[in-house]
Amino acid sequence: VYRCTKASDVTSKLPSALPGDTFVMADGDYKLAWLKLSCAGTAQNPIVLMAENTRMARVTGSGCITLEGASYMVFDGINFEMAATSSIMKYQGAHHIRVTNCRFTMTKDKDNQTSKWILVGDLWDNTTCTSGHNRFDHNIFEDKQDGGSLFIIDGSHGGTPQISVHDTIDHNILRRVGP
Repeated sequence: VYRCTKASDVTSKLPSALPGDTFVMADGDYKLAWLKLSCAGTAQNPIVLMAENTRMARVTGSGCITLEGASYMVFDGINFEMAATSSIMKYQGAHHIRVTNCRFTMTKDKDNQTSKWILVGDLWDNTTCTSGHNRFDHNIFEDKQDGGSLFIIDGSHGGTPQISVHDTIDHNILRRVGP
């Protein structure tokens, strides 16, 4: 178990996580820039990034968490209060990722802003889609005031396009989502 008290604890250790590693974020603010994760847990030993106290670890910034080929990870209890950005989480060939008990919100920067808060798919030109079996549950999504979607389940576009399969979105609260 790794205790994180600042953003650099997360950004320096999480990308090289091994199966069974757990990262506990202490209460406080974590300003994250772009973060790409390709780490892989296992079904029996997932990699976990969790708030010590539910939604008291607040991730801010205008970056995106990109899960490229990542697998068997859990994000639990994190409060994502993002500045205007195109996506909060982007899955590119990621599978068996669970996001639970989290809160998502994003500030509106300008009138013509669009965002896709959660984008699940694969690398654009891949011929097969390796993303799938992801779950989003018991989260709060609120105050989306720009164009675009909360969730996009996409896939690969090279060759014969394929979509991410067996993804579930359940038991979430969507509040003040527009336009």
